[in-house]
Amino acid sequence: MAEIERPDSGETNVDATRGMSYSECRIWLDHHSEGELGYIGGRGPRSVVGSYAVTEDQILFLVPAYNEITQYVPGKQVTLQVAGESSGPTPRYYDTVSVTGTANSPTP
Repeated sequence: MAEIERPDSGETNVDATRGMSYSECRIWLDHHSEGELGYIGGRGPRSVVGSYAVTEDQILFLVPAYNEITQYVPGKQVTLQVAGESSGPTPRYYDTVSVTGTANSPTP
């Protein structure tokens, strides 16, 4: 479910989740730089907020080496949630885009 806030009317609605095309998702990610990376840790669901960068075929997320995420996510499914303001010809609103994939540690 995506929470949509319409600043002009002052109301907040809950809208159904919808899929995005690859290009829509890529544009959203390119126009934002911070997100919340969710994963399953040793004590259940966890998340860490941080900056990310998008390459041709990867989303790079820098986390401190001492964070437990480095122990639990390599080879596992993670979800990056990126919240922000929508723009374009339609009225502005706030939304969250979720991208799910398999995490890998960088190779030197």
